[in-house]
Amino acid sequence: MNTRLKNRRGAILVLAAFVMVVVLGMLVVVVDMSRIYTQKNELQTAADAGALAGVLEMIKTSPEAEIKDSAVSFGEKNQVLKQAINVATADVVCGNWDEANKTYLGDSAECGPAENTVAVTTRGAANYSFPLFMNSNVQLAATARAYVASVGKTDCIKPWAIPYDELTTTLQPGNTDIYRNLDAIDLQQLHELSLAERTFTLKIGSPPASGNFGSLRIPDPDDPRANGGNLYASNIINCNGTPIGPGDVLDTQTGNMAGPTSKSVEEFCANNGSFQASTGNCYDKNGELGITVKAALWSQLTDKGQGNYSVQVRQIVAFKILNVSKQAEVTGAFLPIVTKGGLTPLNTTIKRPILVK
Repeated sequence: MNTRLKNRRGAILVLAAFVMVVVLGMLVVVVDMSRIYTQKNELQTAADAGALAGVLEMIKTSPEAEIKDSAVSFGEKNQVLKQAINVATADVVCGNWDEANKTYLGDSAECGPAENTVAVTTRGAANYSFPLFMNSNVQLAATARAYVASVGKTDCIKPWAIPYDELTTTLQPGNTDIYRNLDAIDLQQLHELSLAERTFTLKIGSPPASGNFGSLRIPDPDDPRANGGNLYASNIINCNGTPIGPGDVLDTQTGNMAGPTSKSVEEFCANNGSFQASTGNCYDKNGELGITVKAALWSQLTDKGQGNYSVQVRQIVAFKILNVSKQAEVTGAFLPIVTKGGLTPLNTTIKRPILVK
């Protein structure tokens, strides 16, 4: 009897030992798979950061070397399992994304004006806690692709309706199709022209009327009944949260609006940097000339009588307010910027980096 009991106990101990080995093996697999999952996610985060950084350089039409250097640098600012990583320049590839069809058109041999995407791949050997139980030769990789998207509808628009041909004529003076959609040449010129070549005077002659600012009546979301000079001045000084984009139709305020324009631009500059009364110059918080704002470009104007006009927005454009004269003439310079807002298939001067992979 004792022998049989001892044998049974021995069998139970052997079975228990076997079960423990199986359970421990399963725990090892669970721990390592969790570790691999974390490593893969952190590689993806690094790839995302690199792709977005590269696209931001692409928006500035930086040289290929700067696009790739930025992608590598920001990718490597991330750690994987608390360890530094290396991103190879060869793993930064430019190409083209077709937003209309949501498809990638393929890699390119270079990162030039014709490309609109940056893809970054990060790599690393799988890091196991117990390599004896797992294949230690597994290589992990994560790829992110970001593209340069055009922004259409957006908020914080300043209440100035600028003729669309102000922009197109500035970018291509010899092109008679002044109401064309912006093309690749326009966007390239926007980056390459000097500040002086991109500078214009906001106060326009005709249309709508001599010495008129085309001052827009942008409704105040907090006070829809607001109107006149006070609304116009408020929209210059503050950020109006009403989204405005291509195709929207707005009315203009009546009158010259010289006083509200001059005083409001001065206050806006003082609130967001500084204003030099002796010269009328507007400076940002870093002491550099000009503060960036957004305004609407129109390509259609209807006379509604009594100095009121209906404006159809063609595009939202960015420009720097440089100066306001004693005659309330605002001088600004067109420029490309990066900002939030709804996307549009049209080429615009306002861009936004978007991750698509």
